[in-house]
Amino acid sequence: MKNNTAKLNEIGRELMVLKGIIGQLSWDESTFMPPSAAKERGEQLAMLNNYYHRILVDPALKSRIDDVDISILSPSDKANIRILSHERLFHANIPEILIEKTSIQASISQQNWVEAKQQNNFALFSANLDKLIQLKKEIAEHVGYEKSPYNALLSEYEPGLTIENFKPIMISLEDKLLKIVSKIESAPKKPMHDILNRHIANDLILDFSTKTVQDMGFNSSYGRIDISSHPFCQSNVFQTDVRLTTRFVPEKPIETFYGLMHEAGHGIYEQGLPENYRGQLCSLPASTAIHESQSRWWENIIGRSPTYWYYLFPKFQETFKTSYQDVSMDDFILAINQVKRSQIRVSADEVTYNLHIIFRTELEQMIFENKIKTSELPEAWNEKCLRYFGSKPASFKEGILQDIHWAIGIFGYFPTYTLGNLCAAQFSNSFEVQNPNFKDD
Repeated sequence: MKNNTAKLNEIGRELMVLKGIIGQLSWDESTFMPPSAAKERGEQLAMLNNYYHRILVDPALKSRIDDVDISILSPSDKANIRILSHERLFHANIPEILIEKTSIQASISQQNWVEAKQQNNFALFSANLDKLIQLKKEIAEHVGYEKSPYNALLSEYEPGLTIENFKPIMISLEDKLLKIVSKIESAPKKPMHDILNRHIANDLILDFSTKTVQDMGFNSSYGRIDISSHPFCQSNVFQTDVRLTTRFVPEKPIETFYGLMHEAGHGIYEQGLPENYRGQLCSLPASTAIHESQSRWWENIIGRSPTYWYYLFPKFQETFKTSYQDVSMDDFILAINQVKRSQIRVSADEVTYNLHIIFRTELEQMIFENKIKTSELPEAWNEKCLRYFGSKPASFKEGILQDIHWAIGIFGYFPTYTLGNLCAAQFSNSFEVQNPNFKDD
């Protein structure tokens, strides 16, 4: 056996560069690209995705991987080979034309979703969503799976995850969370949540939020912050270019703040990946769930803690004195930690957030096991909301059109949010055990 890992690492770097270019175009698509350019952007992304795909399905790559004696490699080279092998196996049986069709359809669907959300019209989006679902079903069949086709898509974001091993987590969480919510709802003390809905000019809340995430550790020399219809973090693979976005919500400026704090958690993780392995596949994030654990840690465990706001609230009050001069720190901290059933996932509190993930996961499983039609999804969504939150969404944009994931063909991602929450809680617990003076420090 040969151990020519240099060539395999070279291929890995080429894949990372391609991912970066694709990421750059995708970021532009969600921020500054004219809506009319959707088809052409889809064709550009399709060409790049096809090239990425060809590298992975080249028989010579499989031969090179098979020819390596893993047992004698360094830990970093073992990781590089493991990641490359997983990526190759996912692509191995997918026809190139299917990659192309999916890329083009995802770009068209994304712009169509933006328009449908603005017009609060699911029917405007339904046909394009259905096309994307059918393409993803084809991909699942080509990738292969055990038991459920949904497993083929879950493995793309969290290798080894199946609906069979995730469902017990959902069942356990659902039972416990609903009991906690009911207990909190019956508590006599109620936060004054309306104090968070006071008007703050968009430019002021964005400026304050930007300074806050820089204070957290996000390095703007290696990234930038913009506005999009749905908050996201886009790393162009190498840690020198990490893009964050947030959104403006009328009369709810705190959502701009927490949206950016969440994405900055992703961005700080990306910027903190090991420089000594830069350009190698092993320098990529450990997993999607670990990625989400970092954003949820900053957003909730740090960002809603009394300790953090003892530091930040005087700055907040000084910046927005005309809106918050009469608000006490205790009332503010209670308000940002209010537990309340609501329809919007990205603004859900820590207790109810996972309920959003549970029912989205249930719907995705139904979609890919052919237990529901695309046209039936809005009513199914509304019934899930009634079950978990006690009411149906007032509109499509507060219901099935609120998330971008399905519009860009991302099915199987939602469970990683819940896994991320659980990882963040465990990391935080372990950290505080090892650093008992953490809050005082």
